[in-house]
Amino acid sequence: MSQKKAISPIIATILVILVTTLGILSFQGWFNQYFSSSTSSIERTAGSASGSLFIENLFGESLYVKSIEDNLTIYRIEIGGVDCGLNTTVNTGITEIDVATCLESLDSSTHSVVLVTENSIVEKSFFLERIIIDYVSVSACGDISASTLENYSKVYLMNSISNQDGNCFTFSTGNLTFDCMGYSITGDGDTSGFGFYINSFDGITIQNCDISGFDDGIYMNAADNCSVLNTSTSNNGGGIRLVNSNYNLFDGIISNYNTNNALGSGYDDGISFEINSNYNILRNSQLSHNHDNGITIFSGSDNNLIDTVVFDNNSNVFNDGTIDIFSGTDNNQVRNSIITNTPSGKYHASGNGNNNSFYNNYFDSSTTNYAGSFSYNYSVGAYNIGNYYESFGPCLTNETRGSYVVCTNPSSFLVTGTTYDYAPLASWS
Repeated sequence: MSQKKAISPIIATILVILVTTLGILSFQGWFNQYFSSSTSSIERTAGSASGSLFIENLFGESLYVKSIEDNLTIYRIEIGGVDCGLNTTVNTGITEIDVATCLESLDSSTHSVVLVTENSIVEKSFFLERIIIDYVSVSACGDISASTLENYSKVYLMNSISNQDGNCFTFSTGNLTFDCMGYSITGDGDTSGFGFYINSFDGITIQNCDISGFDDGIYMNAADNCSVLNTSTSNNGGGIRLVNSNYNLFDGIISNYNTNNALGSGYDDGISFEINSNYNILRNSQLSHNHDNGITIFSGSDNNLIDTVVFDNNSNVFNDGTIDIFSGTDNNQVRNSIITNTPSGKYHASGNGNNNSFYNNYFDSSTTNYAGSFSYNYSVGAYNIGNYYESFGPCLTNETRGSYVVCTNPSSFLVTGTTYDYAPLASWS
Protein backbone atom coordinates (compact mmCIF):
# COMPACT_ATOMS: atom_id res chain seq x y z
CA MET A 1 0.00 0.00 0.00
CA SER A 2 1.36 3.40 -1.01
CA GLN A 3 1.79 6.13 1.56
CA LYS A 4 0.66 9.85 1.07
CA LYS A 5 3.11 12.57 2.06
CA ALA A 6 1.81 15.58 3.99
CA ILE A 7 2.39 19.07 2.56
CA SER A 8 4.65 21.07 4.77
CA PRO A 9 3.13 24.11 6.49
CA ILE A 10 5.44 26.49 4.64
CA ILE A 11 4.44 25.19 1.20
CA ALA A 12 0.78 25.32 2.20
CA THR A 13 1.08 28.95 3.22
CA ILE A 14 2.80 29.86 -0.06
CA LEU A 15 0.05 28.14 -2.06
CA VAL A 16 -2.68 30.03 -0.17
CA ILE A 17 -0.97 33.38 -0.84
CA LEU A 18 -0.51 32.48 -4.51
CA VAL A 19 -4.14 31.52 -5.02
CA THR A 20 -5.37 34.65 -3.22
CA THR A 21 -3.14 36.92 -5.30
CA LEU A 22 -4.29 35.34 -8.56
CA GLY A 23 -7.90 35.85 -7.45
CA ILE A 24 -7.39 39.51 -6.64
CA LEU A 25 -5.60 40.15 -9.94
CA SER A 26 -8.34 38.43 -11.88
CA PHE A 27 -11.05 40.50 -10.13
CA GLN A 28 -9.11 43.76 -10.64
CA GLY A 29 -8.70 43.02 -14.32
CA TRP A 30 -12.40 42.30 -14.68
CA PHE A 31 -13.32 45.47 -12.72
CA ASN A 32 -11.00 47.69 -14.76
CA GLN A 33 -12.44 46.30 -17.98
CA TYR A 34 -16.00 46.91 -16.71
CA PHE A 35 -15.24 50.47 -15.45
CA SER A 36 -13.46 51.34 -18.68
CA SER A 37 -16.38 50.20 -20.78
CA SER A 38 -18.83 52.03 -18.51
CA THR A 39 -17.00 55.38 -18.61
CA SER A 40 -15.40 55.33 -22.02
CA SER A 41 -17.60 58.26 -23.11
CA ILE A 42 -16.57 60.52 -20.18
CA GLU A 43 -13.33 62.50 -20.02
CA ARG A 44 -12.39 64.41 -16.85
CA THR A 45 -9.70 67.05 -16.96
CA ALA A 46 -7.98 69.08 -14.27
CA GLY A 47 -7.67 72.06 -16.58
CA SER A 48 -10.04 74.71 -17.81
CA ALA A 49 -10.88 73.03 -21.11
CA SER A 50 -11.85 69.70 -22.51
CA GLY A 51 -12.80 69.03 -26.07
CA SER A 52 -15.22 71.70 -27.15
CA LEU A 53 -15.78 73.51 -23.84
CA PHE A 54 -13.59 76.02 -22.01
CA ILE A 55 -14.06 77.77 -18.64
CA GLU A 56 -12.98 81.37 -19.15
CA ASN A 57 -13.81 83.31 -15.98
CA LEU A 58 -15.94 83.62 -12.86
CA PHE A 59 -16.69 87.29 -12.20
CA GLY A 60 -19.33 88.79 -9.93
CA GLU A 61 -22.36 86.53 -10.24
CA SER A 62 -21.58 85.35 -13.78
CA LEU A 63 -19.67 82.38 -15.18
CA TYR A 64 -18.14 82.84 -18.63
CA VAL A 65 -17.64 79.74 -20.79
CA LYS A 66 -16.37 79.32 -24.34
CA SER A 67 -17.62 76.69 -26.78
CA ILE A 68 -16.22 75.79 -30.19
CA GLU A 69 -19.39 74.06 -31.29
CA ASP A 70 -23.08 74.90 -31.38
CA ASN A 71 -25.83 73.30 -29.29
CA LEU A 72 -23.47 72.01 -26.62
CA THR A 73 -25.46 71.05 -23.52
CA ILE A 74 -24.05 71.53 -20.03
CA TYR A 75 -25.96 69.12 -17.82
CA ARG A 76 -24.52 70.23 -14.48
CA ILE A 77 -22.72 73.27 -13.08
CA GLU A 78 -21.09 73.02 -9.67
CA ILE A 79 -19.24 75.78 -7.79
CA GLY A 80 -17.53 75.05 -4.51
CA GLY A 81 -19.41 71.76 -4.30
CA VAL A 82 -22.77 73.53 -4.64
CA ASP A 83 -25.02 72.35 -7.46
CA CYS A 84 -26.32 75.41 -9.30
CA GLY A 85 -29.30 73.40 -10.56
CA LEU A 86 -28.68 74.58 -14.11
CA ASN A 87 -29.04 72.73 -17.40
CA THR A 88 -28.12 75.01 -20.27
CA THR A 89 -27.13 74.89 -23.92
CA VAL A 90 -24.33 77.07 -25.32
CA ASN A 91 -23.30 77.94 -28.85
CA THR A 92 -20.03 78.87 -30.46
CA GLY A 93 -18.25 81.74 -28.69
CA ILE A 94 -18.45 83.18 -25.18
CA THR A 95 -21.59 82.61 -23.13
CA GLU A 96 -22.41 84.36 -19.84
CA ILE A 97 -24.25 82.15 -17.33
CA ASP A 98 -25.92 83.63 -14.24
CA VAL A 99 -24.75 81.53 -11.28
CA ALA A 100 -25.94 83.78 -8.44
CA THR A 101 -28.04 81.02 -6.87
CA CYS A 102 -25.04 78.84 -6.10
CA LEU A 103 -22.82 81.66 -4.79
CA GLU A 104 -25.06 82.73 -1.91
CA SER A 105 -23.60 80.26 0.60
CA LEU A 106 -19.95 80.58 -0.49
CA ASP A 107 -17.34 82.70 1.25
CA SER A 108 -14.45 84.69 -0.20
CA SER A 109 -11.92 81.96 -0.95
CA THR A 110 -10.79 79.62 -3.72
CA HIS A 111 -13.54 77.44 -5.16
CA SER A 112 -13.63 74.85 -7.90
CA VAL A 113 -15.97 75.24 -10.89
CA VAL A 114 -17.10 71.94 -12.46
CA LEU A 115 -19.05 71.62 -15.72
CA VAL A 116 -20.46 68.29 -16.91
CA THR A 117 -21.36 67.67 -20.56
CA GLU A 118 -22.22 64.45 -22.38
CA ASN A 119 -18.60 63.67 -23.14
CA SER A 120 -16.51 65.57 -20.62
CA ILE A 121 -16.11 66.99 -17.14
CA VAL A 122 -14.32 70.34 -17.10
CA GLU A 123 -12.89 71.82 -13.91
CA LYS A 124 -11.13 75.06 -12.99
CA SER A 125 -10.48 76.87 -9.69
CA PHE A 126 -11.09 80.57 -9.02
CA PHE A 127 -10.64 82.89 -6.09
CA LEU A 128 -14.14 84.14 -5.38
CA GLU A 129 -14.43 87.56 -3.78
CA ARG A 130 -17.95 88.01 -2.54
CA ILE A 131 -19.25 91.52 -3.18
CA ILE A 132 -22.56 91.86 -1.39
CA ILE A 133 -24.89 94.44 -2.91
CA ASP A 134 -26.73 96.10 -0.04
CA TYR A 135 -27.76 99.42 -1.53
CA VAL A 136 -29.82 101.09 -4.23
CA SER A 137 -28.50 103.87 -6.45
CA VAL A 138 -30.16 107.12 -7.54
CA SER A 139 -29.14 109.67 -10.15
CA ALA A 140 -31.92 112.29 -9.90
CA CYS A 141 -33.89 114.11 -7.21
CA GLY A 142 -37.00 112.44 -5.81
CA ASP A 143 -38.67 110.86 -2.82
CA ILE A 144 -36.86 108.10 -0.94
CA SER A 145 -39.54 105.59 0.04
CA ALA A 146 -39.73 101.97 1.13
CA SER A 147 -40.28 100.94 -2.48
CA THR A 148 -37.21 102.92 -3.52
CA LEU A 149 -35.08 101.04 -1.00
CA GLU A 150 -36.14 97.57 -2.23
CA ASN A 151 -35.54 96.15 1.28
CA TYR A 152 -32.07 97.73 1.49
CA SER A 153 -31.05 100.48 3.93
CA LYS A 154 -28.50 102.42 1.88
CA VAL A 155 -28.92 104.86 -0.99
CA TYR A 156 -25.92 105.94 -3.11
CA LEU A 157 -25.96 109.04 -5.31
CA MET A 158 -24.23 108.17 -8.58
CA ASN A 159 -23.69 111.66 -10.07
CA SER A 160 -23.95 115.38 -9.32
CA ILE A 161 -27.28 117.21 -9.68
CA SER A 162 -27.54 120.85 -10.74
CA ASN A 163 -30.14 123.62 -11.17
CA GLN A 164 -32.80 121.80 -9.15
CA ASP A 165 -36.07 123.71 -8.71
CA GLY A 166 -37.81 123.04 -5.38
CA ASN A 167 -36.89 120.20 -3.03
CA CYS A 168 -34.31 117.72 -4.23
CA PHE A 169 -34.57 114.72 -1.90
CA THR A 170 -37.52 114.07 0.40
CA PHE A 171 -38.16 111.05 2.62
CA SER A 172 -41.26 108.98 3.26
CA THR A 173 -39.40 106.34 5.27
CA GLY A 174 -36.69 106.34 7.93
CA ASN A 175 -33.78 104.29 9.28
CA LEU A 176 -31.54 104.55 6.23
CA THR A 177 -28.25 106.04 5.03
CA PHE A 178 -28.08 108.40 2.05
CA ASP A 179 -24.49 108.67 0.79
CA CYS A 180 -23.75 111.34 -1.83
CA MET A 181 -20.35 109.73 -2.50
CA GLY A 182 -18.82 113.22 -2.69
CA TYR A 183 -21.17 114.42 -5.46
CA SER A 184 -22.81 117.84 -5.32
CA ILE A 185 -26.49 118.80 -5.21
CA THR A 186 -27.17 122.33 -6.44
CA GLY A 187 -30.43 124.27 -6.46
CA ASP A 188 -31.50 126.96 -8.90
CA GLY A 189 -30.82 129.78 -6.46
CA ASP A 190 -34.33 130.79 -5.37
CA THR A 191 -36.29 130.24 -2.13
CA SER A 192 -38.47 127.37 -3.26
CA GLY A 193 -36.89 124.29 -1.81
CA PHE A 194 -34.40 122.34 0.29
CA GLY A 195 -31.54 120.09 -0.70
CA PHE A 196 -32.77 117.46 1.77
CA TYR A 197 -36.17 117.68 3.46
CA ILE A 198 -36.81 115.28 6.36
CA ASN A 199 -40.30 115.60 7.82
CA SER A 200 -41.41 113.29 10.66
CA PHE A 201 -39.02 110.41 9.97
CA ASP A 202 -36.22 109.22 12.26
CA GLY A 203 -32.90 107.45 11.98
CA ILE A 204 -31.77 108.98 8.68
CA THR A 205 -28.05 109.52 7.98
CA ILE A 206 -26.93 111.94 5.26
CA GLN A 207 -23.22 111.85 4.47
CA ASN A 208 -20.52 112.96 2.04
CA CYS A 209 -22.67 115.63 0.36
CA ASP A 210 -22.00 119.10 -1.05
CA ILE A 211 -25.28 121.07 -1.00
CA SER A 212 -25.73 124.64 -2.29
CA GLY A 213 -28.23 126.96 -3.95
CA PHE A 214 -31.32 126.10 -1.83
CA ASP A 215 -33.46 127.93 0.71
CA ASP A 216 -31.84 125.62 3.32
CA GLY A 217 -29.31 122.96 2.50
CA ILE A 218 -30.96 120.52 4.94
CA TYR A 219 -34.30 121.08 6.68
CA MET A 220 -35.38 118.67 9.42
CA ASN A 221 -38.79 118.83 11.11
CA ALA A 222 -39.77 116.37 13.86
CA ALA A 223 -36.80 114.20 12.92
CA ASP A 224 -34.99 112.39 15.76
CA ASN A 225 -31.82 110.29 15.98
CA CYS A 226 -30.57 111.42 12.58
CA SER A 227 -26.98 112.18 11.53
CA VAL A 228 -25.37 114.51 9.02
CA LEU A 229 -21.73 113.58 8.44
CA ASN A 230 -18.87 115.02 6.38
CA THR A 231 -21.18 117.36 4.50
CA SER A 232 -20.97 120.93 3.16
CA THR A 233 -24.08 123.12 3.33
CA SER A 234 -22.53 126.36 2.09
CA ASN A 235 -23.92 129.07 -0.21
CA ASN A 236 -27.57 128.46 0.62
CA GLY A 237 -30.14 130.73 2.27
CA GLY A 238 -29.34 128.81 5.47
CA GLY A 239 -27.10 125.81 6.01
CA ILE A 240 -28.92 123.35 8.27
CA ARG A 241 -32.21 124.03 10.06
CA LEU A 242 -33.87 121.91 12.76
CA VAL A 243 -37.41 122.32 14.08
CA ASN A 244 -38.78 120.06 16.86
CA SER A 245 -35.93 117.62 16.25
CA ASN A 246 -34.00 115.84 19.00
CA TYR A 247 -30.92 113.64 19.60
CA ASN A 248 -29.34 114.39 16.23
CA LEU A 249 -25.62 114.38 15.41
CA PHE A 250 -23.82 116.79 13.07
CA ASP A 251 -20.18 115.85 12.56
CA GLY A 252 -17.74 117.19 9.98
CA ILE A 253 -20.02 120.02 8.77
CA ILE A 254 -18.81 122.95 6.65
CA SER A 255 -21.50 125.63 6.54
CA ASN A 256 -20.16 128.91 5.16
CA TYR A 257 -21.39 131.93 3.20
CA ASN A 258 -25.07 131.26 3.75
CA THR A 259 -26.90 134.49 2.92
CA ASN A 260 -30.36 135.84 2.28
CA ASN A 261 -29.37 137.47 -1.01
CA ALA A 262 -32.19 136.04 -3.19
CA LEU A 263 -32.16 133.04 -0.87
CA GLY A 264 -33.43 132.22 2.58
CA SER A 265 -36.91 132.63 3.95
CA GLY A 266 -35.80 131.87 7.52
CA TYR A 267 -32.61 132.35 9.53
CA ASP A 268 -29.53 132.75 7.39
CA ASP A 269 -27.28 130.81 9.78
CA GLY A 270 -24.68 128.18 9.38
CA ILE A 271 -26.98 126.00 11.48
CA SER A 272 -30.04 126.70 13.61
CA PHE A 273 -31.73 124.64 16.33
CA GLU A 274 -35.29 125.96 16.58
CA ILE A 275 -38.53 125.37 18.53
CA ASN A 276 -37.83 122.59 21.02
CA SER A 277 -34.87 121.00 19.27
CA ASN A 278 -33.08 119.36 22.19
CA TYR A 279 -30.05 117.17 22.94
CA ASN A 280 -28.42 117.73 19.55
CA ILE A 281 -24.64 117.61 19.04
CA LEU A 282 -22.58 119.68 16.60
CA ARG A 283 -18.88 118.83 16.50
CA ASN A 284 -15.71 118.87 14.39
CA SER A 285 -17.21 121.51 12.12
CA GLN A 286 -16.68 124.96 10.61
CA LEU A 287 -19.26 127.75 10.50
CA SER A 288 -18.05 130.99 8.96
CA HIS A 289 -18.99 134.09 6.96
CA ASN A 290 -22.72 133.52 7.33
CA HIS A 291 -25.13 136.42 6.88
CA ASP A 292 -26.94 135.97 10.19
CA ASN A 293 -25.22 133.90 12.90
CA GLY A 294 -22.82 131.02 12.93
CA ILE A 295 -25.40 129.18 15.03
CA THR A 296 -28.80 130.15 16.42
CA ILE A 297 -30.44 128.21 19.26
CA PHE A 298 -34.04 129.30 19.56
CA SER A 299 -37.25 128.83 21.53
CA GLY A 300 -36.92 126.10 24.12
CA SER A 301 -34.10 124.24 22.40
CA ASP A 302 -32.22 122.90 25.40
CA ASN A 303 -29.23 120.76 26.27
CA ASN A 304 -27.48 121.07 22.91
CA LEU A 305 -23.71 120.56 22.74
CA ILE A 306 -21.41 122.56 20.46
CA ASP A 307 -18.03 120.78 20.50
CA THR A 308 -14.85 121.49 18.52
CA VAL A 309 -16.27 124.01 16.06
CA VAL A 310 -14.40 126.81 14.28
CA PHE A 311 -16.47 130.00 14.20
CA ASP A 312 -15.11 132.68 11.85
CA ASN A 313 -17.81 135.21 11.09
CA ASN A 314 -15.92 138.15 9.68
CA SER A 315 -18.68 138.79 7.12
CA ASN A 316 -21.52 138.55 9.62
CA VAL A 317 -23.24 141.94 9.34
CA PHE A 318 -26.93 141.23 9.86
CA ASN A 319 -27.59 140.11 13.41
CA ASP A 320 -25.78 139.81 16.70
CA GLY A 321 -22.73 137.70 15.94
CA THR A 322 -21.33 134.22 16.22
CA ILE A 323 -23.76 132.43 18.56
CA ASP A 324 -27.29 133.58 19.28
CA ILE A 325 -29.08 131.79 22.14
CA PHE A 326 -32.60 133.14 22.63
CA SER A 327 -34.41 133.76 25.90
CA GLY A 328 -36.03 130.63 27.30
CA THR A 329 -33.35 128.42 25.77
CA ASP A 330 -31.38 126.68 28.50
CA ASN A 331 -28.50 124.34 29.37
CA ASN A 332 -26.63 124.62 26.09
CA GLN A 333 -22.86 124.27 26.06
CA VAL A 334 -20.06 125.47 23.79
CA ARG A 335 -16.67 123.83 24.37
CA ASN A 336 -13.34 123.04 22.70
CA SER A 337 -14.07 125.56 19.95
CA ILE A 338 -12.31 128.45 18.23
CA ILE A 339 -14.20 131.73 18.01
CA THR A 340 -12.55 134.44 15.89
CA ASN A 341 -13.17 137.55 13.80
CA THR A 342 -16.39 138.71 15.37
CA PRO A 343 -17.29 141.94 13.49
CA SER A 344 -16.87 145.26 15.25
CA GLY A 345 -19.93 146.11 17.29
CA LYS A 346 -21.23 142.52 17.18
CA TYR A 347 -21.13 139.79 19.78
CA HIS A 348 -19.52 136.38 20.02
CA ALA A 349 -22.65 135.39 21.93
CA SER A 350 -26.01 136.93 22.61
CA GLY A 351 -29.16 135.84 24.42
CA ASN A 352 -30.70 135.42 27.83
CA GLY A 353 -31.28 131.72 28.42
CA ASN A 354 -30.35 129.96 31.64
CA ASN A 355 -27.27 127.86 32.39
CA ASN A 356 -25.72 128.32 28.98
CA SER A 357 -21.96 127.92 29.31
CA PHE A 358 -18.62 128.27 27.54
CA TYR A 359 -15.48 126.38 28.55
CA ASN A 360 -12.14 125.43 27.03
CA ASN A 361 -12.71 127.68 24.03
CA TYR A 362 -10.25 129.93 22.25
CA PHE A 363 -11.35 133.57 21.88
CA ASP A 364 -9.29 135.95 19.79
CA SER A 365 -9.00 139.63 20.73
CA SER A 366 -12.11 140.58 18.71
CA THR A 367 -14.46 138.29 20.61
CA THR A 368 -14.56 139.65 24.14
CA ASN A 369 -17.91 141.37 23.65
CA TYR A 370 -21.18 139.62 24.38
CA ALA A 371 -24.77 140.45 25.23
CA GLY A 372 -26.93 138.36 27.50
CA SER A 373 -26.47 135.93 30.33
CA PHE A 374 -23.79 133.24 30.03
CA SER A 375 -21.35 131.40 32.22
CA TYR A 376 -17.71 131.27 31.18
CA ASN A 377 -16.86 128.54 33.65
CA TYR A 378 -17.84 124.89 33.92
CA SER A 379 -17.15 122.15 36.42
CA VAL A 380 -15.19 119.31 34.84
CA GLY A 381 -15.02 116.64 37.50
CA ALA A 382 -13.71 118.38 40.62
CA TYR A 383 -12.27 121.32 38.67
CA ASN A 384 -13.61 124.69 37.61
CA ILE A 385 -12.52 125.32 34.00
CA GLY A 386 -12.69 128.51 31.93
CA ASN A 387 -11.55 129.64 28.49
CA TYR A 388 -8.45 130.98 26.76
CA TYR A 389 -8.47 134.64 25.73
CA GLU A 390 -5.95 136.04 23.28
CA SER A 391 -6.10 139.41 25.03
CA PHE A 392 -5.60 137.94 28.51
CA GLY A 393 -2.28 138.03 30.25
CA PRO A 394 0.36 137.83 31.24
CA CYS A 395 -0.33 134.80 33.43
CA LEU A 396 2.16 134.94 36.30
CA THR A 397 1.34 131.60 37.93
CA ASN A 398 -0.78 128.63 36.93
CA GLU A 399 -1.82 125.18 38.04
CA THR A 400 -2.78 122.00 36.25
CA ARG A 401 -6.36 120.86 36.70
CA GLY A 402 -6.81 117.50 35.03
CA SER A 403 -5.81 118.08 31.40
CA TYR A 404 -6.19 121.89 31.66
CA VAL A 405 -3.68 124.57 32.68
CA VAL A 406 -5.53 127.31 34.61
CA CYS A 407 -4.06 130.70 35.46
CA THR A 408 -4.02 131.42 39.19
CA ASN A 409 -2.44 134.88 39.04
CA PRO A 410 -4.41 136.70 37.86
CA SER A 411 -7.21 134.29 38.70
CA SER A 412 -10.01 135.96 36.75
CA PHE A 413 -10.66 137.70 33.47
CA LEU A 414 -13.31 140.32 32.79
CA VAL A 415 -15.13 139.09 29.70
CA THR A 416 -17.39 142.12 29.38
CA GLY A 417 -19.57 144.28 31.60
CA THR A 418 -19.73 142.55 34.97
CA THR A 419 -19.20 138.99 33.72
CA TYR A 420 -15.95 137.28 34.70
CA ASP A 421 -14.22 134.06 33.81
CA TYR A 422 -12.94 132.82 37.17
CA ALA A 423 -10.68 130.09 35.76
CA PRO A 424 -9.05 131.54 32.62
CA LEU A 425 -6.76 129.14 30.82
CA ALA A 426 -3.01 129.85 30.64
CA SER A 427 -2.76 127.89 27.38
CA TRP A 428 -5.06 126.21 24.91
CA SER A 429 -4.73 123.18 22.66
